[in-house]
Amino acid sequence: MNSATESFSLYDSELNMTEINDAGLRLFPPGTKKEDIIGKNLSELVPDLYGTERYRRLKGVVESGKAFSEDDVVPPAPFGED
Repeated sequence: MNSATESFSLYDSELNMTEINDAGLRLFPPGTKKEDIIGKNLSELVPDLYGTERYRRLKGVVESGKAFSEDDVVPPAPFGED
């Protein structure tokens, strides 16, 4: 997972983050460490996500066990850099 150049993160059935790779950490403010975000709920990490279609789809995975795939387009600059 850490050798991947794309962001990967894993969540439990309550949508609490259980793991994130190094590329995923770069999407957070500089200096963010795994221990800063592991265990936090997705709604804490991405507050604007709650109530969106994507959030409903993620909750659907937890409730039904049916996965979905989605590609994200992430800007090339890390969080906070212009």
